[in-house]
Amino acid sequence: MPTGGPVKLWVDDCKPCPDGFAVARTYDDALAMCRRFEYDAIYLDHDLGESRTGYDLLLQLHAIGRLPPRVEVISWNPVGRARIIAALKEIAAGIPSSRCTVCGHRSCEGTHAL
Repeated sequence: MPTGGPVKLWVDDCKPCPDGFAVARTYDDALAMCRRFEYDAIYLDHDLGESRTGYDLLLQLHAIGRLPPRVEVISWNPVGRARIIAALKEIAAGIPSSRCTVCGHRSCEGTHAL
């Protein structure tokens, strides 16, 4: 855990983590860290090298009230980046999320086996 100053979390499966950041390489690690610690900012990649993405993490953190006040998108995936940015705009506008926290779709009606 970084000490002193703002606490920032870098969530990316492969890009090098800058100095002064806590790092999570997977969805599960990032979620656990956000449940345990308060972060001032999260730097979020879309593709985490597994089935769950940074977009899924964003939705889950918002759903459980653990989304840091600042979110920076660091994804090189243009579709994933746009998806995260669109969700952030909805969150900022106060639009209630009816999206599934598993797949992000509005119409799956929670039919996923967890």
